Amino acid sequence: MAEAEPGTTDPDARARGGGLPLARWLRLGERSHLMRNSFYLMATTAVSAAAGFVFWVEAARLYSPTEVGEASALLSAVSLFTYFSLLGFNSTLIRFLPSSADPGRLVGTALVVVALAGALIAVVGGLVLPRAAPDLRHVLDTSWRAPLFVLLTAGASVNLLTDSVFVARRRTEYNLLVDGVLMGVVRVALPVLLVAVGAFGIFLSHTLAATVAAVASIWLIQRRLGIRIHRGLSRDLIRETYRYSGGTYLAGALNLVPQLVLPLVVLRAFGPVDAALYFVAFQIANLINAIGFAVGQSTFAEGSHDSAHLRQLALTSARAIASLMVPAILVVSLVSGPVLSLFGPTYADSGRPLLIVLSVSALGVAFNSWSGVLLKITAQLGWLTAANAAFCVVALGLALMADEHELLWVACAWGLANVVGGLVGLLGVLAGRRARAA
Repeated sequence: MAEAEPGTTDPDARARGGGLPLARWLRLGERSHLMRNSFYLMATTAVSAAAGFVFWVEAARLYSPTEVGEASALLSAVSLFTYFSLLGFNSTLIRFLPSSADPGRLVGTALVVVALAGALIAVVGGLVLPRAAPDLRHVLDTSWRAPLFVLLTAGASVNLLTDSVFVARRRTEYNLLVDGVLMGVVRVALPVLLVAVGAFGIFLSHTLAATVAAVASIWLIQRRLGIRIHRGLSRDLIRETYRYSGGTYLAGALNLVPQLVLPLVVLRAFGPVDAALYFVAFQIANLINAIGFAVGQSTFAEGSHDSAHLRQLALTSARAIASLMVPAILVVSLVSGPVLSLFGPTYADSGRPLLIVLSVSALGVAFNSWSGVLLKITAQLGWLTAANAAFCVVALGLALMADEHELLWVACAWGLANVVGGLVGLLGVLAGRRARAA
């Protein structure tokens, strides 16, 4: 009998799923953990994006442009705070929860650490933001807003962390239910009720929805996944996992730097109009990037459950990424003009080549993410850091030469840097495989 493909209960799935056509992967998704969880994660992204669109349209109609601008700046800062508060425990949960002898203690420790980190970072951020951005001073400068800012930032951080529990347990339908449906409904329902508090009402709508989602996630983890979450910290667990958490945290931070810096480079080199073009095109291309991320996260979970078939899992996930992303890139490229025209004639006239390049670059982003996931599974943290450092250096190095080129140069730099990062990561994967075989 043929060996079952990793992530599937059907021993003949490998033979039927060997080709590239999308329909085969859709059929495989009925039996494969990898494909099933990938589709739920992609659906979560789609529903969240739709809810976010409705949310910002609603905010634009209910609040003044100044309030929308202040709230968007505040929420951008909070997004960074929540990411940095994870401290790598999102990757640690996916990697070690499937094999943990005491999952309740691991989840409980991660929740406490991330909640405390989120609160601490929010306290520091609440002190720094009004000084760094004076326009935000009045948004936070009351006796009740500052504590709420800290509490809700911590809640949003916890919500990000709980996503990894569902991924690790191969139950990403709960990501769709909580982050997609529940959070989306709450986020859209609140702005009309909070108009009286101005920009802080937009902030409350977004972060209260995330905190409600966090509470619902914890309930589902205990009731549906059967994990009894232990209260308090386990110092032993922290000692056992801090190297892995710290290594993935550093690599993730390096990966984030170009995403933060490149828009600033575009603004400095080409001005606000081209910066707006880049922002809109990048956000649309990110919908394609979500495919690679979803398959990558599912691959991470499958490899953590069974690393013995890592080679076959890697090939399966690579085929899945190609099967899903290539048609998506073609569709976005074909409709790029009409889509951009929704934002205005300037976007349609000047943004189409940029969107096409960023869409094609999504393959490089997926390659970089895919090799990084394999390095996380095998805990090759040195190679993981090197790959992300290479990506960061190439992206920033090329982007800083943008003054001598056109806007497309920055988009090409983004794609090329991801390919370089992916190649370094692949070298690490192959080196690790040779070392294990020796």
